[in-house]
Amino acid sequence: MRNDVLTTGRPKQRLVILGANGLLGSSIVRHFAGDPQLQVWRLDRNQLNLADPLLVDETLASLEFDWLINCAAYTAVDDCENQSGHAYLINGHAAGQVARSARTARARRCRAW
Repeated sequence: MRNDVLTTGRPKQRLVILGANGLLGSSIVRHFAGDPQLQVWRLDRNQLNLADPLLVDETLASLEFDWLINCAAYTAVDDCENQSGHAYLINGHAAGQVARSARTARARRCRAW
């Protein structure tokens, strides 16, 4: 029997949470952490650089997941004003790239929060 199959014989749902160490992401992780029907993968900026579209594609393609919740964002207000290009890259382009990569990886749901 596979490791991700519950004693009921049903496979666990596999959930990827991006931005898992941020304010929203850590709250989402806590919410789902104890659910025996979920296998939760937590990714933060140290594990996935959203500024690299190829890396986003490769990483999400390597994971077999059912659900993805994107909580990742560049939220340092002063830095966003001073580095607007980087803020737009992470909060705009990268969110779109995550959605495209998730669709390619055949996630059941992809939500940007």
